[in-house]
Amino acid sequence: MKYNFLIIGLVIGLVVGSVAVWFAKPPEIVEKVVEVPVGGEELEALQAEFEEYKESVGFHGANIGGGLALPNQWVDTTKYAKDSPWKIGVSIPHAKGIPFLSLYVAEIMDEAKNYPITEVMVTYANDDLEKQMSDVRYLIERGADLIILCPLGAGMKGIVEELYEEDYPIVIDWADPFTDKYVANTSVNNCLFGEYNALWLEEQINEKLGGEAKIIMMSAVEGYTNTVERDMKLEEMVERNPGIEIVAKDYGGYLASEAKKKMEDMLAAHPDFDAIWSTGGWMGSGCVDALVEAGYDPSEILMVGEWSIGFMRKIVNYDIPAHVSGHAPYTGRYSLQVAVNILRGMPVVHSTIHPPGDYDREEIDMAIEKYGFLPDDAYVGSLISEEELREILEEFM
Repeated sequence: MKYNFLIIGLVIGLVVGSVAVWFAKPPEIVEKVVEVPVGGEELEALQAEFEEYKESVGFHGANIGGGLALPNQWVDTTKYAKDSPWKIGVSIPHAKGIPFLSLYVAEIMDEAKNYPITEVMVTYANDDLEKQMSDVRYLIERGADLIILCPLGAGMKGIVEELYEEDYPIVIDWADPFTDKYVANTSVNNCLFGEYNALWLEEQINEKLGGEAKIIMMSAVEGYTNTVERDMKLEEMVERNPGIEIVAKDYGGYLASEAKKKMEDMLAAHPDFDAIWSTGGWMGSGCVDALVEAGYDPSEILMVGEWSIGFMRKIVNYDIPAHVSGHAPYTGRYSLQVAVNILRGMPVVHSTIHPPGDYDREEIDMAIEKYGFLPDDAYVGSLISEEELREILEEFM
């Protein structure tokens, strides 16, 4: 299969059960044998196959394993080994009903068909730290053998460390909990995410505006790891360019509707500007809406953000000079593969940080041509077929 490049351990077996999630019908039992390369020529061949795949779908910005694995990063997981079948918990920090989250969970569910997993239990914390901590405990009470945790940030450090001391296995995804006391981390590199956007913006300002520009900054969630790490790269870029300044900053919570309201206020207070920085999520789309309603020509404004379909669609429609970075939903598959290897007692890499997607304007055009059927709040970067995507996202379309 085209996504075999993600698997890092030997996985040979008969899948004997069905997968159930609280809000989905259990899929058919599937029998599958997967051969996995462990290095050398086999890994190089698979990398070449992946490059061919990326070229075919217009996806750029990830490698096998996602990051650099040093010898001292390998973790002995024999103490976490359990007889199958298994139950997996997934703790999502945000609210249910967002296409990206639906795709992320769908990728996990689809991948789970390949293993002796009887249940995938998913909780949504609604951006509430206390609720996410409660969710984690609830998943354990419900019998989850391992939890894939997408933490709200540093606030989850305590419970992550507590579970580590209790020898309970956690796989971290999405954000850094500011501790290394977990079994494995499969997150996207948010610093690199910000760096891609910041470098493009710096280049455009130097080439088109003579090195001088005023930036309106639409940040996301104050104190949230993803927000801090991405925004840091803009701040570093501004620091090394004395002609560039941030004239306004507010937080849009990754939401298009909230970003639109906050952008309207910032436009009223700072009508003279050259560029807009959107930290990510769906805020770029809301920023464009605010520009249009305020009478601005978006094609005259430099913009950066995340690769949501809605934002990229507006970039194309309004001919906006823009760049996007992205977190692909398919990374959920890799997190589950690591989880399975842990429960089998196989060595795993402690920290495998995936590089984000990286689209310039030409690639944005290509992405909309290919994925334009998706709803505005969806992201590119899924390994699920178009037919299945349409079915999964039907409620949003």
